[in-house]
Amino acid sequence: MGLSLFCLFIAFMLSYLYGWDVGKEDGCLDLHLTNSSLSITTSLKDALKIVSEESDVIENVKLLFFMNGCLGFVSMACTLLVFPTEVRVFLNEHRNRWYSTSSYYWSKCFVEIPVTIVIAFTFATIMFYSTGQLSDSFRYSYFALNVIFVAFIANSVGNLIGILFADNYQLATTMGVALFMSIFLLGGFAVRLSSQDVFIRALSYGSFLRFNFYSVLVISQVFVCSVWFH
Repeated sequence: MGLSLFCLFIAFMLSYLYGWDVGKEDGCLDLHLTNSSLSITTSLKDALKIVSEESDVIENVKLLFFMNGCLGFVSMACTLLVFPTEVRVFLNEHRNRWYSTSSYYWSKCFVEIPVTIVIAFTFATIMFYSTGQLSDSFRYSYFALNVIFVAFIANSVGNLIGILFADNYQLATTMGVALFMSIFLLGGFAVRLSSQDVFIRALSYGSFLRFNFYSVLVISQVFVCSVWFH
C-alpha cells in the first residue's frame, strides 16, 4: 500500500514539474522548415516555434529518464528494506522444516508479481496520459511494458543484494544505494557515454536503465518519425 501511494505521488509530482503537456511534441524534423532553400526566408515566428518544440522534446526526454529512474529506485529500496527481514524469518522456519526453499520462492513470486504489475501499470498509465504523450495504442502498450520491466528488474536487483548481505542489514542498504547510483549514472543520460573510456562504456551495458531509456526513446520518438516519413 505504501509503495503504491508513493508511486502515485511520484507520478503526479513529475507530471506537475515537467508540465501536463510536455509529451505533445514528437521530435520529428519538419522537412518544410528544415529545407535549405527555405532557411533564409523562414520567419522569426517559425524559428521560435522550432526552438520551443526542441525545448519541449528535451524536457520530455528528461522526464522519461527520471520517471524510470525514480520507479526503479523505489522498487529496489522497498525490496531491500523488507527482504533481509524475510530471509531471517525464512531461515528459522526452514530449519524447522516447515516448508522447502522452492515453496517459499514460488509463493513469494505468485504474491508479488501481480502486485508489481498493477502498481507499475498504474504508474505508467498516469505518466503517459498526464504528461500529454502522443496517444497511440502501440506506444502506450510498449511504454507500459517497459515500465513494468523496470519494476521487475529493480526488484530482482534488490533481492540479489538482500541475499548477498542478508546478515548485515545496514550494509545491504548501503550497497543497494551505491549500486543503483552507478546504474543511474551509466544509464545514458546523466553522463555522456561516448566520451568515456572503453572500460566505462563496457560497464554501461550492465545498467538496465540504459536499455530501458533507449527503448522508451525509440517508442516515443523514432518509431513515430519513421512511420510518418514512410
